[in-house]
Amino acid sequence: MGKYKLRYLPLAEEDLLEIVDYIQNTLQNPIAAENTLSKIEAAILERLESPESFAIWHSRKKDPFRTEE
Repeated sequence: MGKYKLRYLPLAEEDLLEIVDYIQNTLQNPIAAENTLSKIEAAILERLESPESFAIWHSRKKDPFRTEE
């Protein structure tokens, strides 16, 4: 593995757990919940190996640490 370290933001981890919980409990489909989690984790790990090869995601949310110039 390269020089990158994976860290989940607490909000991202919470969102992921809510998604899995919804699929598993509300939709009553634990297999789909497990498959969804596996696919998301695989995509994250794929990007960890070479993040520069993927397009940058531009969030529509205002970043409190950057200002428009």
